[in-house]
Amino acid sequence: MYFPTSFLRITGTPSATLLPQATQVPALGSDASPLSIWGANGVRPAPLPVNWPYSVAIPAGAMDNVLTARMKNKDGHPVRRIACSFLGPTGAIAQLVDLYLWEESTRQWYQLTQANGVAQHMMLLPGGISYVDVPCLSEPVQSQQQAGWTPRNATSQAGDAGDLLVMLVPGPATGQPNNSVFQFGMGACVGTSRAQ
Repeated sequence: MYFPTSFLRITGTPSATLLPQATQVPALGSDASPLSIWGANGVRPAPLPVNWPYSVAIPAGAMDNVLTARMKNKDGHPVRRIACSFLGPTGAIAQLVDLYLWEESTRQWYQLTQANGVAQHMMLLPGGISYVDVPCLSEPVQSQQQAGWTPRNATSQAGDAGDLLVMLVPGPATGQPNNSVFQFGMGACVGTSRAQ
């Protein structure tokens, strides 16, 4: 298993042994939540090449904290959850994060809640994997299709308009060790929710 999306954040100035030649890593807590407001379109991020080196600035319009995945796997099973991981140094504490889902027809980011639907924010434990449910929507019937809408299938390529985009926005670095490196990961799961 591996997380298809993995990104780093830092506090302070980590030593060169922790982060060699990586001068462009954003600070923990510096990511902005996407604004979703009626009448103002959100921005769909540009694809970021796999294994983008942090020694080079991220290209304009691209983001390293967005998972792009197919809506279903090659066997036709739909994505039901997003698995999120978090690693930090000794002394790292649980990290507050927010997750957002891109919806193409309204061109907006929508905040996801935890599976229980109670908390808006999610806490990631150091060295742990947490899950959040995502909508598993069916294709609309012909009469409900919008002009120009084309049904997607399991062979679509990541980055197409019908694919799943989820953004993980780490919260403030409050209480986290200084001069440290933190790693986050995300992957799409086809398993059912633990609540079922």
